[in-house]
Amino acid sequence: MTTTPTTPTAPEAAPSEPPAPTRGRKFKWRYVIALAVCVGAIAWMITSLSENVNYLETVSQAVKHRAGEQHRELRIGGVVVRHTLQRTNDGADFRLGDGKAVVFVHVTNIPSQLFAECAPVVVQGQWNGTAFAGDNLLVRHGANYGASNGKDVKTIKDALAGTGCQKPN
Repeated sequence: MTTTPTTPTAPEAAPSEPPAPTRGRKFKWRYVIALAVCVGAIAWMITSLSENVNYLETVSQAVKHRAGEQHRELRIGGVVVRHTLQRTNDGADFRLGDGKAVVFVHVTNIPSQLFAECAPVVVQGQWNGTAFAGDNLLVRHGANYGASNGKDVKTIKDALAGTGCQKPN
């Protein structure tokens, strides 16, 4: 009997490191993290923008919400009521109306000669009790100075009602 020499085999070594994670798990976490960052950025933009928005309200809307809007910056649009415009050293005092309500306004920044009685204007400022204190005034105007249809004429008539300004035919 012949014997063949055998070499002793070493026992298999136990792996010292856990197996590497599969590639699929890494991708899933990347997507989750990217999604979380995007959602956070969108939420931040919405909250930041909503705090800085300055809406335009008509005179009647502003008067209706006046109690809750004290010390909040807003814009009020309307028509300068006839015979109420008085220039002052720092600006002007006048009444602003929209056909449904009228409010006293003191504004400190007066633009060019376009600002006059019966002019449609937008005043930016804050409520000061029942009066509106404006720090910026924009004169509203368009390229078309006549009403194009019956609905526009009615809207203009409604806005000018109670202001003493000339109404369109």
